[in-house]
Amino acid sequence: MPVTVPGPMTKDGVPLLKLYTKIMDDIGFYKEEMADLIGMFCETGTDTQADIATVSMQMHPVAAGGRPFIQHVDTYELDIAAPKRFGVAAGLAADAWEAGLSSHRINQHAESALKADRAHCICVIIDRIFATAGWYGAWMTPPPFQASTFLASHTHYLGYNVGGLPSITIASDAKEHIAEHGGDGSQVVGWINSKAAAALEVSSELANSAIMNTPFIQKLQTMGFTPAFPLAGVPHMINNWIPENYCCYLDFEQKPMYWRYDSEEQRNLIVYDQETKPNASNFWFAEYMRWSPNGGPTVLRPNAGVAVRLNNGTYAAPTSLIPTAA
Repeated sequence: MPVTVPGPMTKDGVPLLKLYTKIMDDIGFYKEEMADLIGMFCETGTDTQADIATVSMQMHPVAAGGRPFIQHVDTYELDIAAPKRFGVAAGLAADAWEAGLSSHRINQHAESALKADRAHCICVIIDRIFATAGWYGAWMTPPPFQASTFLASHTHYLGYNVGGLPSITIASDAKEHIAEHGGDGSQVVGWINSKAAAALEVSSELANSAIMNTPFIQKLQTMGFTPAFPLAGVPHMINNWIPENYCCYLDFEQKPMYWRYDSEEQRNLIVYDQETKPNASNFWFAEYMRWSPNGGPTVLRPNAGVAVRLNNGTYAAPTSLIPTAA
């Protein structure tokens, strides 16, 4: 005998209970996907403070029978940004139900809420990449690496007055900024928006637009990031969350940032269902909550990123993408 699913149905004959089960399953898959995306950029955990080494140990001559003097690694103590609660509520009014609710409309509400959360998480990460605190930017003196030493004014926030377009020279400069602190360059990626990519595709800067097909590039593609072309051997990804007249370079040899949560519940997207009836003020109402670091995840590897402004010789951060009020 056929299995009967009890309860109300949409106007296109889909039982609400079955639709609800599907949507909750989709949310489960989505949480795993977002954990992978956040995990590509960030370590995650409940730490409230981190240490960044500022001076490395050095070998010194020691007299025969003598003892070397004790050294310690000087560190810069960094407070990790606390999580802040963000949310969106999706709901359908009773008159929509009475007029004939379709499964498409309910799915549309659920999908839109998940898209809003994905956009928020990407914006939070992008905001931190371009904020003028995180990468080396005169807030600490970088430790020496090999024969290279650095001034306290050393910065990874670069400005070029080049009409909004990155170039081989800029990509090479950014790669060098990362390499001179110990990055091997094999997983450095540039990020630009589609307007800059379209202008570059017809530019003489691109002698060869073939993208290297590496496991890391494939991983980026599975997360929805599209490779465009290499400049100075650095693959550039198109993403329109990157503000116009800006680009950035990240070294993914290790995760460059830290995404803090204060309890296990805050680790993933939280969905609260509100029980309602067709005659109530709302029908099919849910709240989607995300705890994300206030101001963006904390940069733990200040050597691993370079933020670039492309329409001015002086760097200034773009307008924040994160809403400040409802």
